[in-house]
Amino acid sequence: MAGYGLQLFHGGAVGSASAWWERSLATDNDQLQSAFYLTRAYFLTGRYQEAIDLARQTLRRVDQCAYVNGLYCNIG
Repeated sequence: MAGYGLQLFHGGAVGSASAWWERSLATDNDQLQSAFYLTRAYFLTGRYQEAIDLARQTLRRVDQCAYVNGLYCNIG
């Protein structure tokens, strides 16, 4: 599910990508890629606190080094 949002994101449709990832997470909270990309989109659109909150929630659920490092990077 995260892949379509990523296509939108790379096409410059950050808002649409964010909405897609939000729907993805609402459908299945275990969509870690969607959470990861959504933190980046929130940060890029000035939704800093939402990016931080989502990243912290997701960090409690992952232990894969790539995700952890990327989430901290997305926080800023």
